Amino acid sequence: MNKTLLTLALLFAAPTALAAAPQPNLIQVQDTNTDSTDGAAEKAGEAVDNAAAATGEAVNNAAQATGEAVNDAAQATGEAVNNAAQATGEAVNNAAQATGEAVNNAGEAVNNAVDPNGDGVVDTNNDGVADTRQFPWGLLGLLGLAGLLGRNRHTTTTTTYTTGTTTGQPTDRR
Repeated sequence: MNKTLLTLALLFAAPTALAAAPQPNLIQVQDTNTDSTDGAAEKAGEAVDNAAAATGEAVNNAAQATGEAVNDAAQATGEAVNNAAQATGEAVNNAAQATGEAVNNAGEAVNNAVDPNGDGVVDTNNDGVADTRQFPWGLLGLLGLAGLLGRNRHTTTTTTYTTGTTTGQPTDRR
């Protein structure tokens, strides 16, 4: 549309411009009769004014359409950024929730491995039964060691034998 109006404006303005411009290979003859040219300048001026007005309207319409397109693009870009930010936030929240659940599950697994029946007593020998439900072998060992405390060690005696001649009765020193 803009090109059409500009082309029409140039076509209407061109004959008057070409008529007024001298050509180098033509002889210009000036007509003193003004009957045929009366109002030609006014018509050419109106044509130029109309072409300029149409061109101005076309430029204004194009600027308005460009502004609307820029506004629409900016709005679409803003919405896309908001959607991306919201999706990123949701992904971070989901990851945090999954991590929290994994930590809780790991904690429960450790508690179940250490305290299988949940009575608060640790299963140190990993037989699945809390150690308070079994015979206290360690205490029995300590009692056995305590029983040995009161006993003295036997003293060793050494006997020496002498051989030789003696007068009298030999004494047995065993």
